Amino acid sequence: MEQYYYNHMNKAQKAAYHSILSGVKNLADEFQIPALEGEELYNVFSDASGSSGDILGEQL
Repeated sequence: MEQYYYNHMNKAQKAAYHSILSGVKNLADEFQIPALEGEELYNVFSDASGSSGDILGEQL
């Protein structure tokens, strides 16, 4: 992810971003993220999966 987008996330969005990346990287069965609105979560997930193509691609 471009640093620009990450720098514009609030604390909850950044926490969700890191939880998603960590959960995927560690092949966690589940992981917790802060409560976010639907569109907000979608955007964070999209950013996480876009920035971690190498991580997500390795798991396929």
